[in-house]
Amino acid sequence: MLSRNSAKRPKWPKKSAYGNRLIKETHEAGLTIKLLCSHSGWSLAQIKRARHGDHVSFIAHEQFLDVINTARRGKKLPPIEIEYPWPVDGPNERENWNAEKVFQSLARMAIYDQSAEHAEEMFKRCRKAKQFLDAAHWADHAAGEYRKQGNLKIASKCLDDCFRAMGKVKKQEKSSVEMRLLMLRARFEQIMVREYMVLGEFPKALKSFQNLDSEADLLAESDAPEKLKGEISLRKIHNKRLQAEMLRLLGHYSAALSLMDEILTENPDWADEVRRRCELNRANSLRLLGDAEKALPIYERLETTAKYRQEDAFLAAVLWPKIGALQELKSIQVRRIRLKLALHDIKALAGDDAAHNRYLFIYSRLVSVPSFIKNAKVANRLVNEAIEAGPLEPECFRTEYAHARLCLAEIARAQKNSKLARAYYSEALHCYKRMEMRWGIVRSTIGLKLINEPSNLPAGLVIEGCDKTLWSRFLRGDDFEGGTLCENIP
Repeated sequence: MLSRNSAKRPKWPKKSAYGNRLIKETHEAGLTIKLLCSHSGWSLAQIKRARHGDHVSFIAHEQFLDVINTARRGKKLPPIEIEYPWPVDGPNERENWNAEKVFQSLARMAIYDQSAEHAEEMFKRCRKAKQFLDAAHWADHAAGEYRKQGNLKIASKCLDDCFRAMGKVKKQEKSSVEMRLLMLRARFEQIMVREYMVLGEFPKALKSFQNLDSEADLLAESDAPEKLKGEISLRKIHNKRLQAEMLRLLGHYSAALSLMDEILTENPDWADEVRRRCELNRANSLRLLGDAEKALPIYERLETTAKYRQEDAFLAAVLWPKIGALQELKSIQVRRIRLKLALHDIKALAGDDAAHNRYLFIYSRLVSVPSFIKNAKVANRLVNEAIEAGPLEPECFRTEYAHARLCLAEIARAQKNSKLARAYYSEALHCYKRMEMRWGIVRSTIGLKLINEPSNLPAGLVIEGCDKTLWSRFLRGDDFEGGTLCENIP
């Protein structure tokens, strides 16, 4: 039986600097003790002890910090971080390894809610114990899961946590291969979220991925442990794959296809998942070059594999570009039958809950618009559901925001509402020009011309593939049915 003395709580040392920092930050945030008390849920006595530098739990510390940063946001001040000064036990190597296996299993099944929550919980445990390298690893994982889910703002916050943790790693860890590899991963994720998905800054993202490619080469030449060499080689493939993706989104379809063919020859046989992603990118380039007939067999093979393996996330990534290829089929009867089946599949996969996978939900709505263009009520509802799901804004989900505006313009044009169509085409064109996205520039310009609004392609703009075909059709004076300009989204 434990004696009374042995059962006592440990005597935690007083940390006056912590108390003084807490007083300073609450004062700067405009918080009184009573406000801190009511918002955090802790008693007046506990808060007074904390302000004197006496021990508080890590949970209380986190809640104090949340209240302070909420108040600072209200005053348009940047968030602050106060380090927890008392020791805490963190996960050991075996626990981290087991947690990684659980995370990878959830991630492969695309159970994003649980995988992100699991990663965040491990991040908090590691950060609490001042295991900052491990903490940064888990924050990077959480950011990736939130990004795939379409929670871009939360993903950005996780990336901030990741880089703050990396700034606190031990001196001997800063130059390690593990740290350099983690930095590559985190910077890749940062470019994916901010430059690519939030703002659609494709030229900037392209350059950044090229720089990461060079850094991956340097890391591969270092004395990396054998267990990390495979991951380093995959990092380079990921970087080059996203370079091809940026080229495609910028309208350089031939260059994107050429780079993707090069990547597929470098892809190791054991990296099956990465190879399938590369093949999907290749099909996307073929489709936008105007070769839907070659792209469709690739989409269908990848779709079959995803269904067989129950990989819903990858299936989603295949289905909506496949619909773009089907919209380009020349046979009206074949197109109508196959489109109906594909639209049914993507609708069933997306469901009615946007929170599960925002990208799937958004694109399932946008690619469906051309098929319902004659029913303005249904078409507008589809676009509005996509807008609300993001939510799509000019400064977040900019690419999808521009696509939604183009869809609304096509709906208005089909209803002979030139005034409304003009406003939507003009806004879409403005976004596409900011992103240097040739696909959208061509379509928005044609749309404005079709409603007799003066507009021209930017001087010196070189176009190819489906963009060039569409522009040639316009110059010939071909008819453009409502919905034509928002088909085949890149």
